[in-house]
Amino acid sequence: KKEAALVEELTLLGDMMKRHEWTDFGPREAEEEEKLESELDAEVSRPGTSPREGEDEA
Repeated sequence: KKEAALVEELTLLGDMMKRHEWTDFGPREAEEEEKLESELDAEVSRPGTSPREGEDEA
């Protein structure tokens, strides 16, 4: 439950940052940032990569 709330909060923050990037930097930079963010998101959402999850398994 706590994790889902955190993910939702980060998603909202990410959306706000994207809008900010568009107004500040324009499409190209925003696109590059978005690519990096999705790579990070993919890493974070992969099971077993969170330190807390690792502790539970041990």
